[in-house]
Amino acid sequence: MRTFFGEVAIGPHGPALELVGWDDTHNTLIVSFILFTLYLKIPQWVIHDYDIERGYGFSFTFYSLHWHWGMKSKVFFYPWTWDHYRTTILRSDGSAWKNGPGLYGDAIPPTLKEQHPYNYLMSDGTVQSCTATVYGEEREWRLKCAKWLPWPSKVRRSINVSFSEELGPKRGSWKGGVIATGYEWKEGETIQQALRKMERAITFR
Repeated sequence: MRTFFGEVAIGPHGPALELVGWDDTHNTLIVSFILFTLYLKIPQWVIHDYDIERGYGFSFTFYSLHWHWGMKSKVFFYPWTWDHYRTTILRSDGSAWKNGPGLYGDAIPPTLKEQHPYNYLMSDGTVQSCTATVYGEEREWRLKCAKWLPWPSKVRRSINVSFSEELGPKRGSWKGGVIATGYEWKEGETIQQALRKMERAITFR
């Protein structure tokens, strides 16, 4: 909801109190009370010599505390948040091939990838066809404060899919269509079965 003094946004948001630059005529004071957020316009003349590129204050998110002071900023992550621990590239049978950062695209041997025809059904009934190149991966997250502990943890196994052509309603536009995505790969499924489930379920925008 917009008013003469600013804007009110309804919805969950962490507590915040920040003064941020907006444009050459006014700044914005952000005040959040968890269930709603106020964006109050502060004319430039109220704060003498205030630089619109600077910010002052703090804000809480679900994962971290953000602190801003002038041109400096600092992010403090909560120790109980999930932090990425590993990425494992999988063979087609689901067994682990290799762990480590930077393992994607050309860094993965062709023998670990499968290629399958892929058909995307548009809302108007037309079909966009291409070839999907697919491989499997598994990612694990552990508590930031205790990454050395194997439990608790979150593990997600998925297929990584790249398309030979753009797909979706933005195909051929300046924005471009979808060229890659991912989807859940459940235990007991083959890579192709997971791809076919994605083919039926996923919608590109």
